[in-house]
Amino acid sequence: MTGEVTTPLPSDDSTTQRIAVDAAGLCGLVGQVSRACPLVAAGGDGALDAVVASGTNSSAAKQEEQDPAHGRAFCTADLPEVNSWYAARGRPVVPRAALPATGRIVPGVAAGFLYLTDSRLALLEGFISNPTAGLRSRARAIDQITVALLREAKRRGVVDVIGFGASPGIVRRVQQLGMRKVGVFTLVAWRA
Repeated sequence: MTGEVTTPLPSDDSTTQRIAVDAAGLCGLVGQVSRACPLVAAGGDGALDAVVASGTNSSAAKQEEQDPAHGRAFCTADLPEVNSWYAARGRPVVPRAALPATGRIVPGVAAGFLYLTDSRLALLEGFISNPTAGLRSRARAIDQITVALLREAKRRGVVDVIGFGASPGIVRRVQQLGMRKVGVFTLVAWRA
């Protein structure tokens, strides 16, 4: 992975190096190879708590999680719909084997995924929205999906979350939720 870091991560050099290795490997799985992508991050010093809290209004948040209009867990039956969005945006479709077990979808609007690792780091990736859905609906869905996935990351003991964004709109949305832009990188990948 190559790139220029504009803001250092709140950690030591070994964490930064591990993030680079993990991110390149995971992003390669979903077909994003050799493209410049901004990196956004949340974590360290209670930052993940702040991002999760920014999308939380206790009882309202619990109610939203149970309301299908606010999204639900992604399942294999959702893959044709999600892949139609990738195709409509000129991006390669994603095989089920390249997606993690943890994903969220607002049917007809947007989806996103949480890649868990064997460390304290997780990756938000594979976010996609239906290009025919309304702009406000897409923005709201991206917010809801991001907050739900960050809550799940925290529940599973994740401390740092990163994500690569090819879409400037999605990067802006997650920055509004408290994540910060860390830098722009060229992703490289290897496939066995």
